Parts: sequence; structure tokens; C-alpha cells
Amino acid sequence: LRIAGILQYIVFLFLIIRIMGVDLNKFSFNTDKEFLELNSSDKEEFEISIDVDRHSLIRTFNKLKRNIFYFYIEHKYVCNIILVALVLLVLGYSYYNFGIVHKSYKENDTLNTGIYNITIKNSYITNKDLGGNKIENGSKFVILDVVMRNNSNKPVEPNFNRFHLINADRDFTYTIYYNNYFEDLGKPINAKMSINSQKEKHFYMVFNVDEELKDNKFILYYQELGGKGDSYLRKIKLKIKNISDIVSDKKFGFGDTINFKYINNMSKELSVNSASFVPTSFYKRHICSIDGCFIQDVSLTAPTGYQLLRVDFSSSDFEGVDFVDFSRKYGRIKYESSDGKDAYYDMIDAVGLEYEGKEAFFKVKDEIVNSNKISLVYVLRNKKYTITIK
Repeated sequence: LRIAGILQYIVFLFLIIRIMGVDLNKFSFNTDKEFLELNSSDKEEFEISIDVDRHSLIRTFNKLKRNIFYFYIEHKYVCNIILVALVLLVLGYSYYNFGIVHKSYKENDTLNTGIYNITIKNSYITNKDLGGNKIENGSKFVILDVVMRNNSNKPVEPNFNRFHLINADRDFTYTIYYNNYFEDLGKPINAKMSINSQKEKHFYMVFNVDEELKDNKFILYYQELGGKGDSYLRKIKLKIKNISDIVSDKKFGFGDTINFKYINNMSKELSVNSASFVPTSFYKRHICSIDGCFIQDVSLTAPTGYQLLRVDFSSSDFEGVDFVDFSRKYGRIKYESSDGKDAYYDMIDAVGLEYEGKEAFFKVKDEIVNSNKISLVYVLRNKKYTITIK
């Protein structure tokens, strides 16, 4: 109770006494004073000094220590059993809580949840798409490279909402809305993904997080359900690699071998032999009819205001159509504009059909053809390759 409240109760007590008409003088308090023979000397103040005998305390402590030692000597066998049991109990409890129930995992460790084996192979963070372009303001993205195995005897659809990415007091769950920006990192998950019995799947998960959060503060938790409905959070420490900064490789020319490297350690090689701007050209198509199948030269003409950029190359990894698709996804044409500044132009497929051969055809504006400096620039996530063609 508050002190002010106590004072109110005292006042109320006196009011009740007055209301009831009780005369306090009839209680003869003065008579009690005379009976006790109280005088002014009984009101004098006095001090109490408490001195602690330090030596007495030391003697008591030493006596207690000796008694415990004598007790241990007399009951040594029983005491040893009790001590060993206590040590084993503490160690067992500690191992169970920190080594099993609350065990921490790290990347490339396998978390066994009963139904699943889960392994985080790699983790990345970036604010750019596969072509090096910023995705959106105020956001960055954590991408987890995951291998998940189904240990059960039937197909299952994992609940990916059990993965929680934590940073300080922020809790993030996966999203599928940005999967297309990270196709170079592997195969994305989908909401209805199923894993067959005794099989595993390799995929990546994307988390949209706030841009101001520190990269080294992210921790992954997997929410595992126990047999009695209990929930356990399995902690997985991440070594997140920042892949936002674009690293420029050396510049390449005709005849140089270019090794395009992906984040997932895949690579493709190519060597550009020549590049030319022409109004018309030919490409080869594989055509089948009732008379059989054969290779036919097909004429290709640029529309008004455009030219054809024909690129002849050598590669064991690309065909013409493959290199066009690769260029549309990762490449742009860099040229010097009429005012002397650098400008960029998307690489547009000029054919739009399947064809044979190691040639790629792109549709470009006349303005680019007349430029003094032209190069093909490819950005694969955080690696940049420049091929000078003029």
C-alpha cells in the first residue's frame, strides 16, 4: 500500500471514533503513565554499537570446513558416488539442452528433423538482380542455397513458413515474388513443391529484408515440431556473402577466350571471332518436309532505321540461339553517343526463331552503328565482362 493511503486509513479511524461518540479520555492513558512511573529521563536517546568479531567468523568458517572434510573422510565412498552422479547429471543435462534440443548448426551441417534432412549450402545477400540492376529502393535480399531430403516413406510438401530469418527483433519469412531475379543461383522453390520418398531437392529461398539491417546479424531458425506437439527452434548460423558489388574483369577483343562464371561455380566459354553491322544477312534453319529434312539459308533484313549486328563466335557451350538468349538476359550494347557520353542499348533478338550455326543476330539502331566506340557488356550477377567490337 502507498504511504498516503495508510495516512487516510488513520484519519478515517479517528473520524469513525468521533462519530461513534467514543471519549478517549475515559481510557485513562494518563493513569497508565503514572503507573509506569515514566519521566523525562525515559525519553532520552541512546545509541547501539554493533561490533563484528571478524576472528570469530574465521574460526567458525574453519570449523565448518574441518567438519565437512571429516564427514567426507568418514563417508568417502558414498560422497564420491553422489559427486560423480551430480557431475554426470549436469553434463547430461547440458548436452541434452545445448547439444540436442538447442543445438546450433552452421552452413553445410545437416539438420535432421526426423522427416527431413536440411542442409544450407550457401547464403548470399544483394540488392541487385542477375544482370546487376538494382531491384527496388529500401530493400535487399537474402538468398539461401538449400538441400532438403525426405526421409519418410511417402511424398511430402514441406512447409517453408517454418524457416525464420531473424535480425535483432525482426522476423522474416520467404517470398516467391522475386524468384525471377535470382534464376542464376539455381532452382527456386514454389508454394506446392513436393519431395518424393527418400529423395532430395536442391533449391534456393529468397527473403526480402530491410536495406539498413547489418549483413552479419542474420540468423536462420527452423521451427521443428516434436512428437507431443512441442515446438523447437533449430538455430543455423549463416556466413552470408555480399554479392552486390560488381567486379570488372579485363576487357576482351576478337579471338580472346571469355570464361563466363556464375555464382554457383558453373562456367561457359566463348570466343568472339568477328562482329559486323549489315542491313541484310542469312541464317541457317533446319527444315523438314515430305521430301526430307535439310539445312536452308534464310534471308534476314533489318527494319527501317535499324541495322543487323552479326556476331560470329566459337564455343562448345553456346549455339547461336543460346548465345542470343544469354545476351538478352545478361548483356547490353555500350556505345558513345553523339554528345560523347556513354549510352546503353538492350540486345534485341533479330530472328525470333530457332536456327543453326555459331552466329548471333541483334537488331540495333542506326545511331549505334555510327558510333566511334562500341562494346558488348555482360554482367553476370557481380562479374562484368566487356568485349570491344569497334
